[in-house]
Amino acid sequence: MSTAIAYPEAVAGNRIGVTAKAADFVAIRELVTAETPILNESHGDDLSQVVVKPWGHESRVFADPVYDLWHLCIKEGGSTSMHAHLRKTTQLLCLSGTGVFETLHGSYEVTSGTVMTIGPGAFHRTRSIAPELHLIEVEHPRNKFDLIRLRDNYDRSKTTYESAVTTAGESALKPVRQIPHTHLRRTSTAGKFEFALRTGMDIFYTPRARELFYVPTGFEAFIVGHPVLPFVDGIKTPVVTDQTYLAIAAR
Repeated sequence: MSTAIAYPEAVAGNRIGVTAKAADFVAIRELVTAETPILNESHGDDLSQVVVKPWGHESRVFADPVYDLWHLCIKEGGSTSMHAHLRKTTQLLCLSGTGVFETLHGSYEVTSGTVMTIGPGAFHRTRSIAPELHLIEVEHPRNKFDLIRLRDNYDRSKTTYESAVTTAGESALKPVRQIPHTHLRRTSTAGKFEFALRTGMDIFYTPRARELFYVPTGFEAFIVGHPVLPFVDGIKTPVVTDQTYLAIAAR
């Protein structure tokens, strides 16, 4: 039986939450027509390499049947498109750097430790104002091709997901033997961050100072809605003791 530990207010951190509003629905009606491709990711799709973006690059660092985590590196002045996901919830976790998170309704400052939660249909984009802005994108349920673009600085409006990839600087995305249908990349592109699967019990009793976030994984976490947790120095992280988390750490 899962054991939940009390959730201190100090662990909440800098959290931004956005949901779809009237302007988002107007944009969805404009973009989604009979000709719009509504794509689904197949488990046969190879998304194991680094995807080249005009603003930088991104790579999948963890995937199980419901959770999909990507590392994004946005170069200074670069910006993702103003886009939305119609069928999944997204969270952006800021690992390092500074930037601006924009929606159709306002903008927010992004710094290390910021967590942005974006509901289905809410248009958003992220712009870097640092030499590099590093984010983890947490998406559930898993479907990388659930994407519509409203505006873009690189002429990608109304286009689908990119296909250009590279192997430069990447570590391999490998199956996790003890967990079915699960893949993990141990280090990020260029090696600035590392990723490991840890139980809540292990995290609670042996915290590691270099860790930044703990992301719950698996069907139980998805169904119950276990939250992403930041590491806060001097405070026991309120993990679920028998839950498996992806621990994200600086190197």
